[in-house]
Amino acid sequence: MAKPKLKDRKTTSSNNVGSRKTDIGSTQGLKLVFSFEYMRSDHHCIKCCHNSDADNSFHLLNKIRKLSELTWAQINTTHRHGLGAEKIPYHQIKESIPYGLTEDTTFLAFRCIGKAPMIGFRDGQIFHIIWIDYDYEIYDHA
Repeated sequence: MAKPKLKDRKTTSSNNVGSRKTDIGSTQGLKLVFSFEYMRSDHHCIKCCHNSDADNSFHLLNKIRKLSELTWAQINTTHRHGLGAEKIPYHQIKESIPYGLTEDTTFLAFRCIGKAPMIGFRDGQIFHIIWIDYDYEIYDHA
């Protein structure tokens, strides 16, 4: 018997997770959701968190946990070196950019390991993490 598609499932109990609003209206009032879909596994990735003496994976996960408690509206009013984000224009990125992202993409950098940022882009409610810039090589840090 084939499983029903996720979009066809109906909520039948208050214990079920409700659907997320992603197709209409503003997502500013929604909390951040994280994705690693565009992260490659060769450089500036999760594996890099294990290449140092400190447990950087803890700092990364802790930052993701804290950010996931905030809405995009709250993020937009927070300082970039705290829980806020810094906008990085497409042309300032020095790494190869994942296929399908165009020049109108604005990247965001969230500090996650000290001042080292995780960099990605926002698509509605979702923040797609692409790089962990542990060596400050993805863009010029001014």
